[in-house]
Amino acid sequence: MNLRWFSEDKATCTCFFAFYFILPLTITALAATHLTYYSFMKQALRILQGSHLTSIYSIPSLLLLFLPGLLRDPDNYTPANPLNIAPRIKPE
Repeated sequence: MNLRWFSEDKATCTCFFAFYFILPLTITALAATHLTYYSFMKQALRILQGSHLTSIYSIPSLLLLFLPGLLRDPDNYTPANPLNIAPRIKPE
């Protein structure tokens, strides 16, 4: 395969910079702005409604988002041992 025609010019570097550096930062900033706006609007609605029973708290959702293995069974995370065979498996 001959790739002599390919060169890294200014357009290639600009495209790489835009997609792999600026775009993730922009998406992160928009997500943070959205979550902040959402929490402020939820607080305002809670004050206007006067009831805490109609609201859904976002702290457990964020906790499970950042720590997904928190409520899982720890036996699923033990490494496999090929020398130790389970007792239910019997050779023929």
